[in-house]
Formats: sequence, structure tokens, C-alpha cells
Amino acid sequence: MYCQSCGIAIGPSMRFCNRCGTSVVAHDPVETGRLEKRLDDYLDGMFWITAFGVGLTGGGLLVLKKAGFSERFLLAFLILSATAFLINFALSLWVVRGIGKSLKEVKTHTLPSPADTSELEPMKILPGLQPAASVTENTTRSFEPIYNKRNSD
Repeated sequence: MYCQSCGIAIGPSMRFCNRCGTSVVAHDPVETGRLEKRLDDYLDGMFWITAFGVGLTGGGLLVLKKAGFSERFLLAFLILSATAFLINFALSLWVVRGIGKSLKEVKTHTLPSPADTSELEPMKILPGLQPAASVTENTTRSFEPIYNKRNSD
């Protein structure tokens, strides 16, 4: 695999290019499918929250009215049940928004499909490395002889 920005070879487990720092997270169809299913489940849940919330609030008001409760009690029940319903609905919307953002991020981190070699740009020749300096550079070019004194016993 190659970086889409600078063209350097990168490993499949890398998340960012070592050379230019570009994000190279590949589009994962399994992750996308999982997030789409999760989003569908939450949207289904929001439908049922709405249906049961409206049904329980309206049905509860009718039952309490037939039971002979006062108008103040009915108003308090309406305010309390509507508040609980709206809080639950708002939290569900917040989760759906987060899932939608995650799904958008996964879909935007796509890599281009592998190009055919006939479609590749010409190879860019980068300046090569300079050879390392010699260890013996700037040292004497000849060795001085070492004279050993022999012990004469």
C-alpha cells in the first residue's frame, strides 16, 4: 500500500504516513456496515420512543381524567410526562448525531482504488544519500615505524 499524498510505501497496519503525516486509514466496509446497522437501530428506537411517549401521555391523561383527578394534577402529569419524553428523545438524537459523525468519518477516510501500473506517474528521483565520511580521513597517511629496544642480557 502507498500513501495517497506522497507515494511512499506504508504498512497495512499504519494509520498515518511516516513521511508526510497524512491519515491513511482505509475504508473498512465491515465497520461501515456495523455503524449503519447501529444507526438504523437507533432510528427505529426513536420511532418507538415517539410512538409510546405520545401514546402514554395521551392515554394517561384520558385515564386520569376519567378517574376524576383535578385539572392541576392532569397538568402536572402532562408536564412531567412530556418532559421525560423530550429528555429521552433529545438524548436519542444526540446519540444518533454521534453515530452519524462516526459513519461520516469512516466513509471519508477512503483510499483510492489500487491503480494499474500503466496509470502511475513517472517515478520521482529523490536525491541520494551522501556517502559517510571515512574513518581514516584527516589522519596520517603513513605509519611511523616503531623501534623496539631489545633487551640485551
